[in-house]
Amino acid sequence: GGPEHAAGNIVAAATNVVDLDQARTTARSEALAYAREVNELCQLAGQPGLTAAFLNEGASVAQVRKTLLAGRAQGTEISSLIHPDAASTAASPEQNPLMKAVKKLTGKD
Repeated sequence: GGPEHAAGNIVAAATNVVDLDQARTTARSEALAYAREVNELCQLAGQPGLTAAFLNEGASVAQVRKTLLAGRAQGTEISSLIHPDAASTAASPEQNPLMKAVKKLTGKD
């Protein structure tokens, strides 16, 4: 051991210094990415109210996905029936309520 060994330890210790600002920035970015992903999964599943619970629980993205998929599998299936004439009526700009409102607002009746 002698002085050379002690000097080597100091150099080794100096190279292991952690940049706290960088660590905080990285942790913040990762936390925001995680929160956004959990929020997006909840939104896509039609369960935006579950976002806070998952975040507070610290559930992994995989756990969130699994829970939401299980909930969808157990939920009642939503069926929608579209009348055969609905497309032709909705496709007509003259019959579309939104287009009527825009024309009225712009004065281009």
